[in-house]
Amino acid sequence: MAHYLLLAHQTATSPLLLQRLREITNGDAEASFTILVPETHVQHAFVCDEVETRAAARRRAAVAHSVLNTAGIRVARTEIGCADPLAAVEDELRMHPGVYDAIVLSTFAPGISRWLHTDLPSRLTAQHELPVFHVYPGGDLVWDATDPVRRTVARGNRRKPVSRPELTDRISAWPRLNRHPACHSAGAGGRPCPAVQPYVLHERGPDDRLRVNAGVRVVAQ
Repeated sequence: MAHYLLLAHQTATSPLLLQRLREITNGDAEASFTILVPETHVQHAFVCDEVETRAAARRRAAVAHSVLNTAGIRVARTEIGCADPLAAVEDELRMHPGVYDAIVLSTFAPGISRWLHTDLPSRLTAQHELPVFHVYPGGDLVWDATDPVRRTVARGNRRKPVSRPELTDRISAWPRLNRHPACHSAGAGGRPCPAVQPYVLHERGPDDRLRVNAGVRVVAQ
């Protein structure tokens, strides 16, 4: 049984995320999830209302807990984190060392998601030893490419080497992604549209075992 840290906010109850979580549980019927919802600042007249910010995050987490349970997805607990999603994950992993087998990151599409404008997927990958599975609209190729890693996690072998040729073959089959469809309308505001680039990382952890992560990064043009 694998335990996943699910990092999400506004997409925490999206149909796409529910579909991806069902795919995980289809491969691991005992999989469980902790929902981590970072606080999104609620402002009134340019003043941040900290009380309402935390209350909004708690409401979001409670709704997500209910929706996932109704869908038959095992939720261990919900947590509220600080506004910075990277710091929120760091805090959670520090408070619960060794508990998680992987991170599931749910965002809006590139060009819309503020988290992707900060390159959150690759920053999570670089900072932590856990595989990062990114769920976002239009990310089917990225999700499919992580299938070998997801199957390895489901078998409870998160720190064992993953077949590099199998994953690399999938990565090499990806088409060149110049612009995400969701970004086409973003140019109206005069800002450069981000480009979406898939990536795969083969790195050695402190225990000298290979860790493999695949995902997507957004780079400015």
